[in-house]
Amino acid sequence: MKEPSFVSEGDFVTTLLQDEFFSNHDDRIADECMTFMFASTATTANLVCNLILGFIFSKDSRDRVRKELDENALKNKDLSSEEQLNYDSLDNFPYCTMCLNENLRLYGPGPISFVFKMTQDVKVGNITLRKDDPF
Repeated sequence: MKEPSFVSEGDFVTTLLQDEFFSNHDDRIADECMTFMFASTATTANLVCNLILGFIFSKDSRDRVRKELDENALKNKDLSSEEQLNYDSLDNFPYCTMCLNENLRLYGPGPISFVFKMTQDVKVGNITLRKDDPF
């Protein structure tokens, strides 16, 4: 699997630093980074919980994933697990990849993003986000 084309355009912080809104505003950059970190943590936790739940109810899928991992994971003993299990190695695990994609299709991360609520009124441009509104 090839790296997506956007990867070569710079990392997340570099992208923020190039935006006029964030330049010379460390507090804004820290806030944006924390937002992404918390959102990705919640999304990943949701994905893993639903995947485990799916495997509990489907022994065939669980066994097939386990077999695929046993056959393809950590084949080269000279490389560390980080070098063998990375973005590019997903090609070696087609069924695992299908399970992840199907899980995201069935239980997308969208609904969990509405559990967060504003703690105070905030005006963003022409939009006012009121206290206790979900976002």
